[in-house]
Amino acid sequence: MRYAPQDWHATLHFIGDVASEKVQSIATAAALPLQPFGLVFDQPRLWPRGLAVLCASEPPAALIRLHEALGQALGALDLALDPRPYVPHVTLARRAEAAIAPRVFAPVQWPVQCFALVLSTGLKAPRYRVLRQYR
Repeated sequence: MRYAPQDWHATLHFIGDVASEKVQSIATAAALPLQPFGLVFDQPRLWPRGLAVLCASEPPAALIRLHEALGQALGALDLALDPRPYVPHVTLARRAEAAIAPRVFAPVQWPVQCFALVLSTGLKAPRYRVLRQYR
């Protein structure tokens, strides 16, 4: 099942289900400064459970700093964060077990000017709804 381009995103932190009354405190905590940067997705991969993704083999320092600062801000709210190492990626498809990653691939240049707090809709389209954008 392919993701539509409007649903492509690179997750900074997956928060999971939270009570609706906690959303405003999350939105406030996420209001961090952003130094614009370029992100290059250059590694097409097939992950377990049929995920077809594009990964960034060399995440820029500005992205790592943002990820760490956001993690600290969310951790201060006692939110459970994923303990696995951060791997910037874009999910292109789910249930893609039969897919074959291309051997030759033109890297995707992604200029990052903002980030967002988004809600998973649970729908096939659109999959996500932006709650707040940070520039």
